Parts: sequence; C-alpha cells; structure tokens
Amino acid sequence: VTTDFELVLNTNEPPALVDNVTLFPNPSSGIINLQGENLQRQNLRVFDASGKQVLQMTPSADAFNGGKIELNFAFLAAGNYTLVMGSG
Repeated sequence: VTTDFELVLNTNEPPALVDNVTLFPNPSSGIINLQGENLQRQNLRVFDASGKQVLQMTPSADAFNGGKIELNFAFLAAGNYTLVMGSG
C-alpha cells in the first residue's frame, strides 16, 4: 500500500522557506519526512484527491530533530494526497 504526496507551500511564505523544504520518501508506505529550515510553527493540512481536508496539524517544537520531522500518515488509505504547509 503506497501513498503519494504532493507538497504545496503557501505562496505567502518567504522564498527562503519555499526553496528549502524537502518531502521524502514519496511515494510512501505511510511515514514521510519533511526536512528544511524554519519548519517550526508551520501549519500542515492534508487534502485527499477530491479536495477534502483529511488532517490539520501544527507539529510541536519537540517533534523536530535537526531540521527534520517524521510524520506518520499510515492511517490514510492508499491514494494521492496534497500536503499544504504554511504559517497561516
């Protein structure tokens, strides 16, 4: 079972944030990593292929490890999802 993610960054974010974020592995079996600078306090929203929001979260500062955060989306059904990240 694989899940494919598309990372979309809020266009109101500073270019430094947009240019320095990586999502991997993609596709995933449920665990994905976001890596980059200034990820703290970023609001994450996940949308399914129909555009329905299936998750919203703001990871705690404790969740970050050296500029990387591991996210467990194994509970989502296999399919295509869009991960939207932004401070707003």
